[in-house]
Amino acid sequence: MADQTDKQEVAILRQMDGLVFDAVFEEVHTAELEVTDNPVETGVTVSDHAFMKPLKLSLSAGVSDTPLNKNADDPFASDAGRAKKAFEMLCELQARAEPKPDSISFPG
Repeated sequence: MADQTDKQEVAILRQMDGLVFDAVFEEVHTAELEVTDNPVETGVTVSDHAFMKPLKLSLSAGVSDTPLNKNADDPFASDAGRAKKAFEMLCELQARAEPKPDSISFPG
C-alpha cells in the first residue's frame, strides 16, 4: 500500500496590473543613479548632483493556451486563445504609458 502523506501545491505567482503569468523565465530589476555633469569656465566638468532614474523591471514570461490550472476569473480567457489575449492586454498596458509600481507584486 502506498504511503499516504499530505501534499500541498506550491505556486509562486508573478503579477502585473492584475495579469498573472503561467511562467516567468527571466526577471531583471534595474536601479540607476544619474550623476549630472556641469562644465565650468576652466573646462573641467564638475558633478554636484545625482538623482535616481525610474526603476526598471524586465520580465520574460509565458502564457499558455492550455494552462495547468484553469481559473474562472482568468484575465486571459478568450475564444481566440490565452496567448493572443495576453499579448493584446500587454500592448494596451504599454500604450497607456502609466508607471504602476504598486500594481506589480512579487512573493517575498
